[in-house]
Amino acid sequence: MLPSSTTPDRTRTRRPRALAVAAAAAAAAGALVLAGCSSSGSDSAATVSSHPSPKSVYRATALDTPWAKPDVTLTDTSGKPFNLRKDTAGRTTLLYFGYTHCPDECPTTMADIAVALQQLPKAEQQKVDVVFVTTDPAHDSKRTIRTWLDSFSSHFIGLTGDFKTIQGAARKVGIGVSPATVAKDGSITAVHGTQVVPFAPDGKAHVIFMNDQSTPQTFAHDLPLLINDVPPGGGSGKGSAGGAESQASAAAKGATHTPPKLTVKQQYVPKPAAGGMAAAYLTVANSGGTTDRLTRVTSQDATTVTMDTTSGGSMQEVTGFNVPAGGTLALARGGNHLMLQGLKKPLKEGGSITLRLTFAQSGPRTVTVPVESMTYRPGSAG
Repeated sequence: MLPSSTTPDRTRTRRPRALAVAAAAAAAAGALVLAGCSSSGSDSAATVSSHPSPKSVYRATALDTPWAKPDVTLTDTSGKPFNLRKDTAGRTTLLYFGYTHCPDECPTTMADIAVALQQLPKAEQQKVDVVFVTTDPAHDSKRTIRTWLDSFSSHFIGLTGDFKTIQGAARKVGIGVSPATVAKDGSITAVHGTQVVPFAPDGKAHVIFMNDQSTPQTFAHDLPLLINDVPPGGGSGKGSAGGAESQASAAAKGATHTPPKLTVKQQYVPKPAAGGMAAAYLTVANSGGTTDRLTRVTSQDATTVTMDTTSGGSMQEVTGFNVPAGGTLALARGGNHLMLQGLKKPLKEGGSITLRLTFAQSGPRTVTVPVESMTYRPGSAG
């Protein structure tokens, strides 16, 4: 637990950053997160205020005073008005503020939530709304947000709007947000708190997932409790507290003791018709009990490697691919694939390249990929 009236963290222990960056983030957003918090749980600015509570059934940090869900109307990715309080009423809601150009925390958090949800029964999954609010409305179009979220789950809700309105909504739940800046190289940076604020069906946040608590295991443990309105101290919620706690323990046990077990196979690169670019295909089998996610691909043989999907005849870059528990991720012609750009050597049939695949749970692994004929398909003679 945190000491009373502390400023929310802005970095994760699993992804430490320079102290100068953390200081800059605190300076930019500190005035927001340290504003006074109403004891009535109204829409005034909020701070994280908690106390040691070893009896809490949650792994997230318990709040001394619950926060009310902000009563703010933004615009969803279809262009329709979306009132955060009314349109998620009676549902468990995970609220996150971030931006699609974020290089690490935002995609990692969305992927972790997606992995955790897949560990719940289907009926439980359908009781949860995941709401992503962009902190960079100037650069995140509705289409960009929808495409980005779809790489994690088509059910995630994306919202945009006027920056001041977004900043005010974030302030009400203790999240500091500053305007995005664009560097000379075109990269976009937006300073924002990276906590996930979960609202129970009663419309209030009784706990908060701090940065080091935003993991698939913690989400999977706490979601059944949130769904059943179980208070941090335990006891009766709208369902059976004991049943929810048992379900949480079972989910956590499954996430902890049946990790992903990945096997990469059927990898190949068709000899490109012209130099400079090539596509790569492979299959990743997961015989473990936890979903994993391919989050990054690099190669010593190419300047960049992107993860792309093909739909309706057009190609779209995505931020990653899920590898379902007990299932496979298939990167194949006409569908999901890898695109190597800036090849550093001619690719000749019979040769090979090296790919480094990085997974959210299993970490990196390097594979050798043979160069095959232009017409080759796995199982064929080439």
